[in-house]
Amino acid sequence: MKKLVKVDHFVHSIWEMMKPQIVEKEHDAIKMITESPIYIPPLFKEIREIGQTPYILISAPGAVGKTTLAQYLAHTKKAFYWDLSKLKLGDGSFLGVLAEYFGSENLPRILDQLLRGEISILIDAFDEAEIISGWEGVEKFLRDLHKFCKNSKRPHIVFFSRSETAELIQLTLEDLEGLESYGMFEIDYFDEMGARKFIEYHLENNEDIQFKQHPIPYKGSVDLIFQTIANGLENSKGEIWDSDIIRSFLGYAPVLQTIASYLNGANYNEVNSKLTSSSGTQQGVKVIANFVEELLLREQKKMANRINELSRGISLNMDEIYTPEEQIAYISQYIGVNNTFAPKVPDNIPNSIKSDYIESVINFLPNHPFIRKRKFSSPAFRDFILGELLSHEKLENFCLAIIKSRKFALTPLFAFFYAQKNNNCCKGSHAGFIYESACAKQGYDQNHIQTLVKESSEKKYLLEIFSEDQNDPNNIILECNINNEQPLTFVRRLSNAIIEIDGPIVLGSYEPSIELSEVEIISDKITLSAKELIFASKNEGRVVLKSNKFESPDFNFSISKKGSPHIAIDWPGAEAYPWSDYKTDISLSDFEDVRNELYSLKRILMPFRKHGRDTWARFKPYIDDKIVGGSSDRKKMLEYLLEEEILVRKPADNKYFLEEDSLNNKGINWGDLRNLKYNQALKEMLLDFKHNYN
Repeated sequence: MKKLVKVDHFVHSIWEMMKPQIVEKEHDAIKMITESPIYIPPLFKEIREIGQTPYILISAPGAVGKTTLAQYLAHTKKAFYWDLSKLKLGDGSFLGVLAEYFGSENLPRILDQLLRGEISILIDAFDEAEIISGWEGVEKFLRDLHKFCKNSKRPHIVFFSRSETAELIQLTLEDLEGLESYGMFEIDYFDEMGARKFIEYHLENNEDIQFKQHPIPYKGSVDLIFQTIANGLENSKGEIWDSDIIRSFLGYAPVLQTIASYLNGANYNEVNSKLTSSSGTQQGVKVIANFVEELLLREQKKMANRINELSRGISLNMDEIYTPEEQIAYISQYIGVNNTFAPKVPDNIPNSIKSDYIESVINFLPNHPFIRKRKFSSPAFRDFILGELLSHEKLENFCLAIIKSRKFALTPLFAFFYAQKNNNCCKGSHAGFIYESACAKQGYDQNHIQTLVKESSEKKYLLEIFSEDQNDPNNIILECNINNEQPLTFVRRLSNAIIEIDGPIVLGSYEPSIELSEVEIISDKITLSAKELIFASKNEGRVVLKSNKFESPDFNFSISKKGSPHIAIDWPGAEAYPWSDYKTDISLSDFEDVRNELYSLKRILMPFRKHGRDTWARFKPYIDDKIVGGSSDRKKMLEYLLEEEILVRKPADNKYFLEEDSLNNKGINWGDLRNLKYNQALKEMLLDFKHNYN
């Protein structure tokens, strides 16, 4: 496990600028931070120690405050803050912005100071830049920057990025000429003290100071909320903040923002009474959804009181006024693509107060707890609303427009809200959003496996997304509907996946690029919608794509490789450029009578990737509970592999170890098996299993 450190551990290492710089003119992308943002630091995970290097890479799961940290450090170190989301990156963009900001006549002096490490730059929003400019543009920017920093021996360039994009940055840094090292940290979650400070800050920022006036019932409310959520996440009787599982949820900024909004203006005694009666039975994650729903009802009650004052004695059904559904629609319109909304007057509102009703909604909405400065006040509120919108057929396109137009990362709460709204079902075209959401909280050194399994019922599949931690609340199993109208769609990234479907799959959706790493796809049709396809791998990774048909609307798409992935492509036309270098004949026709057995074998063996480990090992609970799960077929296959000593159990380590020699003795090559090169020896092994275990 990586070492957890406090923010001061690396702040002192960043070079503080001593010389004031002459600025030619203001620029959207680069500036000095003149006022220090209020920053409550969480913990940090040290991935690589800082040495004599110009670079520090700070990665972050979604929605944990990397921009606030970047601006805080920029102010503390008197450094320049660079927002890449304001730029279109490509050749010359690094020098171009410097010349525009400092003036072309000052550029030689600035570059000389940059070369000697006297100018510090904190560069934010790499994930947004990847969306806007594609990875090719980001990589060119990094290589241009390195030309002027490669000889510096002190840290003065800090990169901020989401964890997934950080992996691509790392691959590029390791390929840069003359770069021997770089520091790397990941923003972790709040500890208990930080979480409490975070909640109090948000309460005070919303002008609610009753927590200071009533400290004992307030503390009781926070304690009960923490304990209620912890009870649902993990059956632990110890100190809840000592659990990584619980802290990764309770210490997550969007969750803490939602707790603060729930407590804003609340009666602590009522909160305590309610949670005391339900804390033992409520699932912890659902508490957040309950918080959100109660806030909507609270706003409805406020509006009902206002309309009641205006009604002049007229009896009205207040349940039909400013309903949660109406609020969600208004909020979406207000902060949506066009930032306009038109209140709809309920049928039971008399003509005499219709104008007053419209005016009341117009005045109420900007102060809604879900909104702050015409934006969502919390990612949790945003993802609740998006989950609701995406679940309504008539509002789906409106929701997609919001997702496409806003440069934000979905949180893990989105997948939960969506699943709850849709009774644990999803459309194939929504799978990419579920995947992005489920992976949003994964750290740099974590891995998720995503699998689609064909069910026995016609055209029914299971979408499974889970981490190695069997208790992770973000583990997902959804029934997934895939057909020509709802193709299985992934947006910008897919890793550690086994997909075997008879239907269509779309890679790329509306993003300019999609990255594939450790992916096996067998489908009826593959459509590449992105302009750039990235094959990425750090250690022995592979990408296998087999389809009956391939198409791309853009014939000018590009292919790039990061690291050293093994790529195998098989579809009609793959003999031609640009696929010819990767063309592989992948025949499954001889295995039709053992396809289920083959899938069970792949499902169990594919997770055994080294990832820098010395042995092919996986923790036993992970294989037993997640890979095998409740499947009788996979349970039998696991028993067979243990009996044949292809897998070996070592109780002292609580792990399974893959014995590659045992596979070789059966005439099965591990590399061929991973790349869908199947031989007669493999079929004989599967037939032997089928005969003896069925």
